[in-house]
Amino acid sequence: MTALTATVIFSRLLTPTEGAPLGETLWIVQLTLLTLLVWIFARYRAGSLVFRLDGIDGAVGLLVLGQLVSAAIHFSSADRRALCNMVWEWCGLLATWFLIRRIADRPAERRGLVWGLLSLAVALAGLGLWQHYFSLAETRREVARMRADWDNLQSQGRPTDLRKAQEWDRDEQRLRSEFVRQGIPLEEGARLLWDQRINSSTEPFAAFGLANTFAGLLVVALVLWLALLAELIGGPAPRGRILAAAGVSALIAFCLLLTKSRTAYVGLAAGLIVGLVGWRGLVPSRKLWLYGGIVVAGLATLVVTAALTGAVDRLVVDESFKSLRYRGEYWIGTWRMMTDDWLRWLTGVGPGNFRAYYLEYKLPESSEEIADPHNLFLDVWAGGGMLAVGGLLMSLAAGLMPLVRNCQPVAPPEIIPETNRRKSSGKSGSPRRFEAVPIGGLLAFVSVYLFGGTFDERVIPLFFGAVVAAAVAIPLRRLDLPASVYAAGFGALAVHLLGAGGIAMPAITQTYLWLVAFGTAGCRLPVWSRETDSSGVAF
Repeated sequence: MTALTATVIFSRLLTPTEGAPLGETLWIVQLTLLTLLVWIFARYRAGSLVFRLDGIDGAVGLLVLGQLVSAAIHFSSADRRALCNMVWEWCGLLATWFLIRRIADRPAERRGLVWGLLSLAVALAGLGLWQHYFSLAETRREVARMRADWDNLQSQGRPTDLRKAQEWDRDEQRLRSEFVRQGIPLEEGARLLWDQRINSSTEPFAAFGLANTFAGLLVVALVLWLALLAELIGGPAPRGRILAAAGVSALIAFCLLLTKSRTAYVGLAAGLIVGLVGWRGLVPSRKLWLYGGIVVAGLATLVVTAALTGAVDRLVVDESFKSLRYRGEYWIGTWRMMTDDWLRWLTGVGPGNFRAYYLEYKLPESSEEIADPHNLFLDVWAGGGMLAVGGLLMSLAAGLMPLVRNCQPVAPPEIIPETNRRKSSGKSGSPRRFEAVPIGGLLAFVSVYLFGGTFDERVIPLFFGAVVAAAVAIPLRRLDLPASVYAAGFGALAVHLLGAGGIAMPAITQTYLWLVAFGTAGCRLPVWSRETDSSGVAF
């Protein structure tokens, strides 16, 4: 089951998550639900089918329930395709949450999944560097070709001949879907601004469609890699492994700089502060300040290097207030949209339908016709109403819980008896648990290549990059990061989402959820369960 769950989680990070409203990632939802059914069937056959729910499950359930209720209320007046696609996506995310919480309770599998996620993040950072220095020029040429095809279609007009008209409709829908997936506007005014940005932009986006989305993953990975580096420095780790972990952290940090995501920079600062607060008492004060000083010095060195090489210029700082002003315009328009009608205030506008309603309330001076409000709370409110906002607030409290409660996992590392070890190493035995994550990673690459249709020639170097990174991160298979580290990564992501948006994008929501699950793995909350019969089945 761990292998299938890992396949689902990794596939999300290898697929443009911005295409979810168009249904481009529904194949991952199908895989997720299939994995859940396999889990239920296996537990039922073993006589150990038990569903235990606590307050944290209730928070996530409320977040998803708000989306479903809003979709049901607005079904008759919404973009039904986008709404239905996003309803399935939220159902898939709820199933993913259930599976992740089962993994979070098992130390070996939890460590293995973190190992795989951080390894994949390194490979994606390497892909981001390749995009920045080499492949984005080709991307600009591809966008120009798509623009020319679109302009040619519009100038020709829809033919009167039925067969040709059907071909014209298919071509237009294909181009429109690609534009939406990559965030390319079709309106003339917004299009000119977007063209200016893409022609002068070198921000990497890896497997996603937007650099800001990619930055959300990078900032979480960087916080966790820095924590691993601190653990290695504080323990009897070989010098070569420490240097390798430091090099990997620098790679991710430099790629994060190249995204020019100001919200991610602020999120990183918040995550480091949360990490220092969480480690207080676990690490001697002198060593804690030493680690903090090393991190700050390293990040400052990277910033200077990026500035000297021209990868980051002063506009990143100079245009900060302009970027904040734009977001203020988005938030004002969203607020007007949500408070214009009491039902909308209470239930939102339905998942995947923000843009359709927002255009009516967009400020005249606002240049972009955005797909989300670029704010964590407004995004959840617009999609799922007050019910979802309640779940969001509860999940935020859960994600930061390790800062005020002892949520460190207490279960000891799993030891395989000698007899079972011999069985598991035989040809007919099942693979060891730590092998499940690499198998899941391999299946994810194969699945994305076959069903995602997004990687072509890049899938092979990306795969080998993940393998190399996994070798560097191998200590993660033998140690549990402190629960406060996951709270730090969660805090960094939450602060980033306050100004960048994207909580409705499945890959970002999934990252949000596994940080909550792993950070609270050792917390003991009241559990609701009920035995139904003597076979061990409980609900």
